[in-house]
Amino acid sequence: MEYTSLSSGIEVEIRKINYYKVFAISNSAEEELRAQGEPIDAPTYKVPIGDDFQEHQHVHELDDDGEVINSTLDTDEDHAAWEAHLAAQRKLARLYMDRLSSYALRNGVVVDMDADDWEDQQIYDGITVPENPNDKYLHYLHTEVFPDVIEREEIASQIVNMSVPVHNTEVQEAVQEFFRRSLETESEG
Repeated sequence: MEYTSLSSGIEVEIRKINYYKVFAISNSAEEELRAQGEPIDAPTYKVPIGDDFQEHQHVHELDDDGEVINSTLDTDEDHAAWEAHLAAQRKLARLYMDRLSSYALRNGVVVDMDADDWEDQQIYDGITVPENPNDKYLHYLHTEVFPDVIEREEIASQIVNMSVPVHNTEVQEAVQEFFRRSLETESEG
């Protein structure tokens, strides 16, 4: 599918990516943060059952106004563990989003980088152009083709969506929601 960038006017081809690699990217991001000791899973508490204990994940639900609907957090330690868990979840979402966008753009956008003297111009302007071919291609997409971050993430979302099996509208909606939330988080931070 042909597409002309709204922010640069450069024409590119948009194509499907290997959808199953999306899951591998998600798993590797989660494994990496777990290995770093990030509390990805919700903190737990123990409930006495006879002479034994049963472990349950904490729950802390808020309504749209920020009022607590349901919570098992009792102590300051519980609240601190919950906040650490939320921070780890945000870190995981950002890492996943970065990797997914990178993968989608590198593999789903076809454009001729040699069409103009962009590299010479950037070097002249004091901009470091990466030597690694993957990094260089992404750098080109970010600085020349899609300099507008919102357009770039919309294109990445479109690439992932068009790669989802046609019959799976639930996954397509989840992908759109994920990219939308990630853009909101990026604009807030």
